[in-house]
Amino acid sequence: VRPSGYFNQKARRLKAFAGFYLAHGGESGIRCLPDPRQALLALHGIGPETADSMLLYALDMPVFVIDAYTRRIFARLGETPPDASYAALQEYFHARLTPSVPLFREYHALLVAHAKRHCRKRPLCAGCPLQKRCAHARGAAGALDGMPPDDFTAHRPHATTGEAGDPMPDAAAPRRGRHAIHGRPWPGFREG
Repeated sequence: VRPSGYFNQKARRLKAFAGFYLAHGGESGIRCLPDPRQALLALHGIGPETADSMLLYALDMPVFVIDAYTRRIFARLGETPPDASYAALQEYFHARLTPSVPLFREYHALLVAHAKRHCRKRPLCAGCPLQKRCAHARGAAGALDGMPPDDFTAHRPHATTGEAGDPMPDAAAPRRGRHAIHGRPWPGFREG
C-alpha cells in the first residue's frame, strides 16, 4: 500500500473493508445482503465505481461499471452528455444490454482497450474504427452539452442500431447489435 501514495488513508479504508467483509461472512454473505451495493457504498472510501467493480468482478453480479474511459468514449461519440451523472450513464447501459456478468466484463474490457488505443485524453482519431460515427472526430464535440442528463437516453439510439438519426455513412458500418471494433455480435443486445 505504501508505494501507491496516501498509504495511511488507504490502509484505514482497507481495514474498514476487511472488517466489513469478515463481519458479513465473505463473498457469499455480502451477496445475500438485501442491497450489497448500498452496503458497500456505506463504507468510507468506497464510491460507485469501486462498489460496482467489486460487485461485477469479485461477486459476479451483473452491474455495469462506469469509469472515465466509458464516460469519455460515449461523450465523444455524441451518445451521452459529458456531464451525465454516474447513475444516468449506468442506466444507459443497463437499458440496452442484457444483464450478464460475462457481457459486462467483456464490454468494459473493450472500452478500456479502445480508450487506451484511440480515445485517449488527447485522442488518436487516425485509424480509429469509430471515427466515421464519432461526433468528436467529425468536429461536433459538445453538440449535446445542453441536453439535460436525465433525458439523453430518450433522444439518442444506441450507436450500433443505425436508426433514428444515428448516422451510418457507409455499408461498412456495423450491423445492428454488432460491436464496431471487432464486428462480433453483442450477446443479448437490446435497443433502448
